[in-house]
Amino acid sequence: MPKVLHGLLNLKRRRWRDLWGRTERWWVLPLYLAIIFVLHVLAMMVLEGLPLLDAVWLTATTIVTVGYGDVSAKTAAGRIATMLLMYVGAIFVVAVAINDWLDAKADKAERMVRGTWRWNVENHVLIIGTPERDALEYFRRLAKQIRCGRGWTEAPVLLLTRAFDGQGLPAALRDLGVVHRTGDVGTQADLEACDATLARGIIVLTDHEAEDASDARTFDLLHRLREAGYKGPIVAECVADANRPRLMAAGATSLVRPMRGFPEMLTRALFAPGAEQVIENLFTAEGDECLLIDLPAPARMTWLDVVTRVVGSGCGIPIAYRTPGGTVVSNPPGRETIEAAGLFVIVHDVQEARARDVIHAALAG
Repeated sequence: MPKVLHGLLNLKRRRWRDLWGRTERWWVLPLYLAIIFVLHVLAMMVLEGLPLLDAVWLTATTIVTVGYGDVSAKTAAGRIATMLLMYVGAIFVVAVAINDWLDAKADKAERMVRGTWRWNVENHVLIIGTPERDALEYFRRLAKQIRCGRGWTEAPVLLLTRAFDGQGLPAALRDLGVVHRTGDVGTQADLEACDATLARGIIVLTDHEAEDASDARTFDLLHRLREAGYKGPIVAECVADANRPRLMAAGATSLVRPMRGFPEMLTRALFAPGAEQVIENLFTAEGDECLLIDLPAPARMTWLDVVTRVVGSGCGIPIAYRTPGGTVVSNPPGRETIEAAGLFVIVHDVQEARARDVIHAALAG
């Protein structure tokens, strides 16, 4: 008997679902148990001559292996029927139920590793796409930045990517509360499996950061998301500037040039749409420039006074200063007294030539 039970409880490779059907057919096992129950009740009424209530009572107490003994089978045929009920009904069903539970847990763990588990999340950040290189480090930095966002620290992060196909999600990402799904990022089925329409924010990564043709896939993906009814923010990478109007028309709320070494740009666009334009503007030669204006002598005054004088000069906006020791301090409190050997000032390119002299004069006045 112990060997029989051991065999029943270790049928993982035989897959009870092959006998009972798919796991979604939850009613199969209860139906089987009900049939055994009814057959035993009838057997007790025919073989033992028990009234219906006594036959039901005997069957119920036997199938749960309680056996009070107040009603019992007397004939050989009745006892054989009762033994069959215990082994074919109670013990067998319990063994199958335990095996199905263990099998379901193993199946869930396996599907999580493969990236085919449906997480059923909402108010999450959905990141779609696969970086061409260093995917683990890129996603780790991106997830850490999301965790630093005010009001986003507890938001689930779901990756729809092929970066970890069959390998399982690395612990470095799991520790940040990140989960993943492996799939074709352009299919409607995978977007539905990721509950895309319930996301709080979506980030779309380009396939190839240097190929203009990648924008076509991004365009299709944006259209699918909006067509499905998603109304939240979508931050998308755009390779070619000429494609920006089309991607915005397709549903992007913010567009960012692919910068694999600087994933933080995407989170700035997610938390404060439009911030990416300010940052990108500072990275280009056209438009505004961030200049370091060295001062002829250290200026000692409040930061508010520095900002007021420089802005009042009409020649830029200070955003940080450098101490005489070389330390850079960004955006200090306005009432704080500082000692600045140099200022970092955002200056429009048409003001660049005269900025140094105008700012020197403004701080000396």
